[in-house]
Amino acid sequence: MGITRRNAKIIRIMLIIIVSLIAISPFLWMLAASFKSEKNIFILPPQLLPDLLFKENMFQNYITVIKDFNFGRFTLNSIFVSLSASIGQLIVCSLAGFALAIMRFKGKNIIFGHSLSLL
Repeated sequence: MGITRRNAKIIRIMLIIIVSLIAISPFLWMLAASFKSEKNIFILPPQLLPDLLFKENMFQNYITVIKDFNFGRFTLNSIFVSLSASIGQLIVCSLAGFALAIMRFKGKNIIFGHSLSLL
């Protein structure tokens, strides 16, 4: 009475769902905490449901962040840094790929193998 293909598939899907829930739980916790009042964030035992959910001042934490902190500037800085890094990486990798594909030099295979191992 071994495991059939159908049972193996069901077990795999259940494992994927469990691992996915474990992976996404910190993000869900942060989202839930963003709708809690300051005093309810640190209470023990922690509450799963936020106290400000569906109340008048539900988005007060978001309004505070946008008004009191320079959130727009931080966002633009993050976009600038990520775009700069991506464009720089694209240029460097394109040149390196061209050099490894076209040019012939000693140690080319070692460099190529090392590059592949870093992926």
